[in-house]
Amino acid sequence: PDDGQAWANMAAVYVRQRRKVEAYNALQQALRHEASNWRVWQNYVYVAVDVGAWQQAVHALSRLLELRAELVGGGARRRRQVRRHVHVRRRALDAEHGGRRREQHAAARRHR
Repeated sequence: PDDGQAWANMAAVYVRQRRKVEAYNALQQALRHEASNWRVWQNYVYVAVDVGAWQQAVHALSRLLELRAELVGGGARRRRQVRRHVHVRRRALDAEHGGRRREQHAAARRHR
C-alpha cells in the first residue's frame, strides 16, 4: 500500500500475532509515508528493540524525542514523556543484556 497508516495497521496486526520481523518491515514502510508521525516512530522503537535492531532503535528513539519535543511543552507533560522514553531505553538495555546472557549460556554449553 501507498498509505502509511495502512502499513502501521498491518504492523499492529503482526505484533499481535507475534510476527515481529514482519511488523518491523511494515513499520519501515509506514515511516516512508508517515515520517513525522511520532506514534509510528514509537512503535518502531519497540519493535526494533524486539528484533534486536539496536542502531535503528537508537535512531528511532532520537527521532521520536525530536518529534515529541516539538509537540509537548514543559511541565508535567514533559516529565511524563521523559519517563516513558527512559522506560524504552531500559527495555532496550534489558533485552540487549538478556541476549548476551543467552549467548554466554550457549557458549558455555558448547564447551562442556
